[in-house]
This record gives sequence, structure tokens and C-alpha cells, in this order.
Amino acid sequence: MATSFTESKNKILNQLNKIKPFAIPITEAGDLPHGYQVSNKYKWYINYEDVVLSFIDDDRNVTVDESQINLTQETNSQFIPFQMPRYADGIDLMEMALQVHFVNSENRENFVSPVNVIYNDSTIQFSWLVDNSATYLEGELVFEIIASGKNEKGENYVWKSRPNGYLNILPSLAGDGSTEPTVALYSQIMERLDGIDQDIEDIRTGASIFAIDGGNADVL
Repeated sequence: MATSFTESKNKILNQLNKIKPFAIPITEAGDLPHGYQVSNKYKWYINYEDVVLSFIDDDRNVTVDESQINLTQETNSQFIPFQMPRYADGIDLMEMALQVHFVNSENRENFVSPVNVIYNDSTIQFSWLVDNSATYLEGELVFEIIASGKNEKGENYVWKSRPNGYLNILPSLAGDGSTEPTVALYSQIMERLDGIDQDIEDIRTGASIFAIDGGNADVL
């Protein structure tokens, strides 16, 4: 039976509540923008970098920079940085768990955690490292940003951006998984098979000599 959206969300929230913060050495964080500090609740990568920000504004609209290009079959190769307000009606969203929730062109969804999260007194910056759960299917990928957790009374809290962010997953080169053999390819295959046959014969000869020298009459 298919899992409902509510069941999926509750399962993810339960998992997030079990996550323990891990320390990130400040030397790995590199040069941060003035006034920003690193959140220790999210993964930090030191080799990815993209200085072109996409934005979630005060009206919760998501605007993705047009320079972001994504192709099918890519994984962990697109690093998309975002900036959003830190506070929503007085609630500090840094105290919540941030997620990217996306739905592909076949209406299949997934939730992923951002990486390289930093913050100052008024804004949060984070990045989405796009993996193959988002790029396996070409077409428009619609997404929203979610901040979820508990409020001061221990009640469930969920904040969402508008679901108007999107990536266009372009098709990459893909065949049917087979290549018509050519004469050159056939010759290469036969050479490899001849080499394997010779290796097997050498192993059998060596094993036979070893067995005789050891007093064992059994010959492979």
C-alpha cells in the first residue's frame, strides 16, 4: 500500500528528532560572509562552491537563478545555494529542521536535507546538493522549502515556502544499453578471451606441479 504524504512527513520528522548535531571544525568552513556562522546540524562540504544565490523572499516566493542547469543521470554535481529569512512571525527557523521537498514530472516526491547551512541575525543561507533522486527523470521538478519542529509548547510546527520553485531536468545522452559489435570490437573480445584461456592453463599447470611436489597425486 502506498505511503501517504502525512505518513512520509511524520516518519521524516521522527528521524530528524533523533539526529544529533556534529561539530564542524571552523577551518573546514573556509571564509564565511561577515557576521555569519556555521550550523552544526547539517553536513558541510569544503570542495563545492557556487556564489550565485537563489532566493526565498519575505512573501515565501522561491526564485532560482537561471544559470542552474541540471541533467538526467547527474548526481551530487549541482550545488545550488539559497538565501531565506531567518525569522517567520517571530519563530527562529534555525531552531527547526530545514528540508527541500520536491515533486517530479510523474508526481513522485522526496525530501532532502540542505548542506552548508550558515546564518546571521536575519538570514539563512544553505545549499541543495542535487542527487539522482531528483534527476533520474527529465522534466520539471517543483519544490518548496520546509522548516519543521516544535514550538515553545512542544506542539508541531511546520513552515513552508510557496511551492513555486522549480528546476528543469534536461535529458542527457542515453541509449538502449547495447552497442552493435564491429570487427574491431569483436577482435578485442577474442583477444581478451584468448588471454583468459592462457591464464587458466597457466594456473592449472602451476597447481599440478604444486600438488606433485607436495606428495599429493591429485591433479587439477
